[in-house]
Amino acid sequence: MRAHPIYISFQRRWQLPVYFQLRWREIVGRLEDILSGAMPSSTVEEGFATPQASAVYHAVQSCWSSEIYIPELGHRFWRLTLQILSRYNAFLEETLPKRQNVDNSLSTDPTYSESRVPTPSLSGNSSQDSSAADEVMLKQFASTILDIRTLQQRVNDLWQREIGMLMPETPSDGDQTQSSEDILRESLEPLTSRIPELSSSIMQALIRRCVETLGLVRSIPSQYRAMSKKRDPTEPSYFVATILQPVRHFLGPGGPGESLSAEFGHEWTTSVFDAVTTRYTSHLNNMKKTEDSLRRYKKGKKSAFSLFGGGSSRDEEEGKDEDRVRAQMGLDVEALGQDALAMGVDVENNEAFKTLKLTAMQSGE
Repeated sequence: MRAHPIYISFQRRWQLPVYFQLRWREIVGRLEDILSGAMPSSTVEEGFATPQASAVYHAVQSCWSSEIYIPELGHRFWRLTLQILSRYNAFLEETLPKRQNVDNSLSTDPTYSESRVPTPSLSGNSSQDSSAADEVMLKQFASTILDIRTLQQRVNDLWQREIGMLMPETPSDGDQTQSSEDILRESLEPLTSRIPELSSSIMQALIRRCVETLGLVRSIPSQYRAMSKKRDPTEPSYFVATILQPVRHFLGPGGPGESLSAEFGHEWTTSVFDAVTTRYTSHLNNMKKTEDSLRRYKKGKKSAFSLFGGGSSRDEEEGKDEDRVRAQMGLDVEALGQDALAMGVDVENNEAFKTLKLTAMQSGE
């Protein structure tokens, strides 16, 4: 009797729920331990940036491995697969900084203000803290984008290789309007839809870090006025090479965004360059207004004391200073353009850069 096919079939089916429950605990338990940090994992599959995302893919893969999968439980393993993907999205929701918090960190930091140039003695610590926070955020966001992209590709490949062939046929009733592949794609959508927001936050952080240096532009006129030995400028200002440095470090070898440079590098670099040149132009315009006010003040002061003479030589020297400032501005802007060109930006056709060049030519006039 125990050898009868009907009895064997009955016994096997009776054990199936127990088997699935054991496998469920094994797969989900390990995943939750890694997501919660209760079981630190140093194992990261190639292509992933974090052990959490690697564990998510491993959990999905386990559902369909030959050592675990049973055709009679196909629908349950399919449901578990979708639940695992949903769990990863919930994990990201819990661990990623909220967009409002990111925007606040970019807008409230004193070094981001256009009207304020921070001094090292007063805001050096604030700037260092902000830079450290940016480094953490940039690494986290870049890692998340890489993980989502890799998970999407690996799961789709797994569908083509295994899931699609192992999946039991869905019942043909009026309620079933989607294919299993479409359902899988929709399950990945909440993850992939995070990428544009993460990308935008990365660009904002890079922009903030790049424009911090632009405050030094305002020191150029006073620098030439204070020089004891006047000389015409022959090279860009020392700080120009550092303006786009945060982007180079982020996308360059060993940087957090190196693996994403092929897909996002051009977009991020161009967007950051547009924002930097726009801010640079604003600095020059504000500086020109300040210089014009100073010029009018000096002119009024000179007219009151013109009968004492000696004004022509000072006027000539001040005119030379303005020429030197204008020449320095031109060198700085050209150097910034060359830097961006080396990073793949289409500088020649960039409207923001054209405006910056024109503004630099008019500075001091």
